[in-house]
Amino acid sequence: MEAWLDPAVGRVYAVLDNRRARRARDALLWATTHPRWEFVVQPKYAVSPNLIEPWRKVLRSLALKARRFATWDEVCRAVAA
Repeated sequence: MEAWLDPAVGRVYAVLDNRRARRARDALLWATTHPRWEFVVQPKYAVSPNLIEPWRKVLRSLALKARRFATWDEVCRAVAA
């Protein structure tokens, strides 16, 4: 992701879940060599800050449940409907 970002961007905030892998030695070493990145970790058992989860549940139960799609356009039409 570092290569995708404009070098002019001064600070990058990454919101992470609370998995142990996010605190692994490799992740911590990477963070020390990329000082413009700041990692914000969700509190343990916090669902509300994770806005993608409620949407994923709605999509799975209403639009995508037990269906197969051949193209991305079919997925988009199912979600829009």
